[in-house]
Amino acid sequence: MKEMMPYEVEQLLKHKPVIVDVRELSEWMTNGHIPGAIHIPLGQLEEKAAELDRTADIIVVCRSGSRSGTACEWLQASGYRVYNMKGGMSSWFWDKAYG
Repeated sequence: MKEMMPYEVEQLLKHKPVIVDVRELSEWMTNGHIPGAIHIPLGQLEEKAAELDRTADIIVVCRSGSRSGTACEWLQASGYRVYNMKGGMSSWFWDKAYG
């Protein structure tokens, strides 16, 4: 599975990449999210994956990179081109604060 660092994802934001956040709604609402990200909780990914563009590179995000890794494995096996954002949103916010 391919990975991207948070700073690489941030550099791509101007190109409006497809970013899928697989955290739960409470995490999405209270802990923030990447601008333009699509929220699909991991438990709903299989039923909502058809909404995603199979021709696009998809960056998958969670809190730490674990759930997004699981999502990437499933999406990749289903024919999607995916990248796991290494370190998840915890690293995103750390990079913003200290990067």
